[in-house]
Amino acid sequence: MSRFYYLPRPYPDELIGSVLIRAARHRGQPIKRFAHQLAGTMSSQWPLFLSSHLAVLAKAMSLTSLGLLYDHTVFPYSTARMGPFETKRLAENVIELRGKSLTVLVQSASVGRGIPRYCQACIDDDLSHYGESYWRRRHNLPFIQRCSIHGELLLALPVKKHSAAIAVTRLPEECDGLVVKELLPDPTASVLMALSIGCLEAMDRREELEWRQEYRQLAERKGYPRQGCGFSSLSVLTAFRQFYGEELLDSAGLNFLPTETNAWPIMLLRSGYEVAATTARHLLVQTFLEHSDVPIPMQMTAPGRKRRDIALEDKLLAREVRRVIAKLPAGTRISVTELLVRAGGWAVFRHNRKAMPRTNQVVQDFRITNFSERQVGRRPYWRKRLGLEK
Repeated sequence: MSRFYYLPRPYPDELIGSVLIRAARHRGQPIKRFAHQLAGTMSSQWPLFLSSHLAVLAKAMSLTSLGLLYDHTVFPYSTARMGPFETKRLAENVIELRGKSLTVLVQSASVGRGIPRYCQACIDDDLSHYGESYWRRRHNLPFIQRCSIHGELLLALPVKKHSAAIAVTRLPEECDGLVVKELLPDPTASVLMALSIGCLEAMDRREELEWRQEYRQLAERKGYPRQGCGFSSLSVLTAFRQFYGEELLDSAGLNFLPTETNAWPIMLLRSGYEVAATTARHLLVQTFLEHSDVPIPMQMTAPGRKRRDIALEDKLLAREVRRVIAKLPAGTRISVTELLVRAGGWAVFRHNRKAMPRTNQVVQDFRITNFSERQVGRRPYWRKRLGLEK
């Protein structure tokens, strides 16, 4: 990293990537050239949420490393449901560039799509007060739909591909974003926004087991039925999906089947299990238990074989098969069976093929691609005879 360079001081709640973009603008340099001088990379965009070389950047901004980490990155949000020892360890790892902590923390704050996000009213205020705009943390946390100051719906840049490495090349005033789709109604949206922003400001840390104990107490007071030594997963998961809606859970990649006995929301209500849950999942469960209606009594099914929601399984399996196909390396050839095995749905598809039209269509489309081992009209035997394959 260059020894002499200029970096402006961050504005209130400004993300670290935004500071670096402003620095390039002040110097009159393209981001790619500035990135090469600053960090020795040839990147044309800056990661928005966190950045390597944190200690050196903090010194250039006349800040402490911890001050920059806690006030201008997503670190306090990502670690909000971790204990003090784990939080301290991760902070040291990020500052000293040890391990993969940087990636893990960014992924924890990158649920769903539609980021980066900004508020037009905030841009107007910033231009009037500072002469330039900047990217704010509280606009870019998971499930934030409106500006906490102006109450307006945020604008979002289109994201071509879901990625944890959210990066930007422009300041908000230079962007032409689209209004975010409002998937959460009030008061749920306001509660989640308040909890999320509270994570940025809270400095105290509690162990995850303490949070899970609190969730169990909330579920007990709410009146969710017990089953065995825990809560009825069917009752909790059905109410959870109804509370948030499938569209929101699908957009965040957090959907599940009510019949999944180990789905992530119910796992946060169990003791004696290790659960690797992001802050966003914790906040969804906490909001649900505090603000959902009193659970409707459900008739429990008799012991034995359970009925399957084939329509929902068809939707989820089709999406998973597409994901597996998208990750296949060039030149790979696999059979349909292997494709479905990798997607985790070969058994259910084999026995319910006619009742799963979405997955069946994805499979038929796969057969005519170069990834299919037995392509339509070109079986392996004929490829060998034609000299197309040895």
